Amino acid sequence: MVGGRKLLGALLAVLIVPATATANTIVPDTFADEPGADPDNGNCTLREAIESADHDVSEDACRRGSGADLIKLRRGTYQLSVPGSEPVGSTEIDNAIGDLDIGLFGTSPVKILGHKRGTTVDGDDHDRVFQVFNAGTVTFQRLTITDGAAINRGGGVNVFTDSRARLKHTTIAENTAGDGDGGVSVFPGAKATFAQSTVRDNAVPFGKVGGGLGVFGRVVLNGSKVTGNDAHSGGGIWVYADIAPDPAGVATLRRTLVAKNDSALSGGGIGSSRGSRLTLSESTIERNDAGGSGGGISIDRGTLIVKASTITGNDSFQNGGGIALSSDPSDPVTMRIENTTVSGNVADKDGGGGSNSEGGGISAASFGEKRIVSSTITANRANRGGGIAGPFVSTNLPVELRGTIVARNTALNPGPVNGPDCLLSGTGSGMSLGHNLIGDPNGCDMGAVGSDLGGNAGLKPLQSNGGPTKTHALKPGSQAVDAGPNDAPSKDQRGVRRHNPDIGSYERS
Repeated sequence: MVGGRKLLGALLAVLIVPATATANTIVPDTFADEPGADPDNGNCTLREAIESADHDVSEDACRRGSGADLIKLRRGTYQLSVPGSEPVGSTEIDNAIGDLDIGLFGTSPVKILGHKRGTTVDGDDHDRVFQVFNAGTVTFQRLTITDGAAINRGGGVNVFTDSRARLKHTTIAENTAGDGDGGVSVFPGAKATFAQSTVRDNAVPFGKVGGGLGVFGRVVLNGSKVTGNDAHSGGGIWVYADIAPDPAGVATLRRTLVAKNDSALSGGGIGSSRGSRLTLSESTIERNDAGGSGGGISIDRGTLIVKASTITGNDSFQNGGGIALSSDPSDPVTMRIENTTVSGNVADKDGGGGSNSEGGGISAASFGEKRIVSSTITANRANRGGGIAGPFVSTNLPVELRGTIVARNTALNPGPVNGPDCLLSGTGSGMSLGHNLIGDPNGCDMGAVGSDLGGNAGLKPLQSNGGPTKTHALKPGSQAVDAGPNDAPSKDQRGVRRHNPDIGSYERS
């Protein structure tokens, strides 16, 4: 009898559990595209599959959507053939024409999964490819999203206000956008995460920013690549300023490569503006080019945090081959660099000798906090301040150096005050916090302390020495060995534990 009561109780518990929507898998059976208002003709297009998932209906021959649906695509190319008709400044959102609109009528997560051997969604230069409206999350996985041409923002994917998107093993390539953000645009309040994904060869018109990616909201890139994109500023990525009532954009890059991007003005690789925040860890900024300042990175009144990364081979025609900072007294910049290599960057790429070509590695002529810890700045070139150039206003905060190598840099303009390694001259320009190694002290007026060293740093060429980014190893007998601060970061740039800390980003074990 006792056993019977238990069985009856279990049956009643099952009966009173409320019904929940069960996710379905929807598989388009054609690569064709048709208007959303087309008469049913017995097939299931990608556009109709999105309608089914969004409305929890069965559109044409597609399986009925229900809850968190999976749209599973075949190997091949799904080419959009229904032109858009968005006037400038508007957004068509009903999925009937032009781009594919996801999530406008539903909040359940949707996943679009490509074939393991390759699936492409091609905008055919009619409109952008995807636009995301969803309080849930839209996931794009194993896709190539290409040939989008938006009048507004986000030629490949537009992640609209307060939406969420995840891109996994996905490539955003060869898209354009008339208002900026050629590949992907992430609007205020929205968030996009990229995992093992690529944003490449996207572009925007002259005067517009964000060739590959534009960030109004929040973006995280993990193990991803941003390459070959082009814009007026922010060739690869542009992180936008705060625009009331929305806060500024936030971009976080982990183990990510930003390479071979171009800008006509600033931020060949990455550019950011007032109030924005850019954080790099274990990442590489390499071979980007700016027609103005900041070949690798340009920060205008924002925050830059760099850890365990390499900034190398970037060029600018003006200041900051690797990094350029700018600000004003009322709106300062913040820069913190730790365990990082800044190597082989060039300011004044054309060799014209202009006065606005300072800081081959870093141009830090800005108001605000600027600290560099346990890093290596070498083999950079500029007209003045080959390695690093600081501010020249006594009321400004100085560039602070601790446990850092600044050596073997080049100033093209002769004269000791031009600083082959650093241009930190005048009251308040630079400040030593101890345990630095400066190759040539001329121009490095930063109040050297007893633990600081000069002369040959004994650096090997930049190469892979373990870890996710390249470093300059220390030669046997280098003065930097065991001469770093006791409070140096517990691990070096490669992740090797420090014992008796060395100066610079590399710990000789």
